[in-house]
Amino acid sequence: MVLPALSLDIWYASRLQRADASSTLVGGNLVAAGSFMVLGLYAISALMVYPRISTSTIPPIMIVGGLMALWFGWVGARFGAWIGTLGAASAIVEAVDRRVMWVGAGSLAMFAALTLLYILTAAPPST
Repeated sequence: MVLPALSLDIWYASRLQRADASSTLVGGNLVAAGSFMVLGLYAISALMVYPRISTSTIPPIMIVGGLMALWFGWVGARFGAWIGTLGAASAIVEAVDRRVMWVGAGSLAMFAALTLLYILTAAPPST
């Protein structure tokens, strides 16, 4: 759905001066969710038999969809902010503890052993 993505881009373009404000994030999440629900609910009712879109199903869809948009928008913003710091000059590189390396190597060896065991003991498909 291009129009909800476009509405989100327009929202953020209009809020460049207040990009770090939480109201920008919340508003963007609600703009995207609202425009997606308007177009999405119309598309679902026009193209699909189930779920049925009626006056009894629209309020729960709007409430749950709005809450999900706020939650996942916040999570996505935090993840994006973290990704943005990777590779920056101010990022501190820490040495990896030997125990972490051994746990990773042990997990990889166990995964490889279980995969090999499954391959060797699996029954061939019947034709």
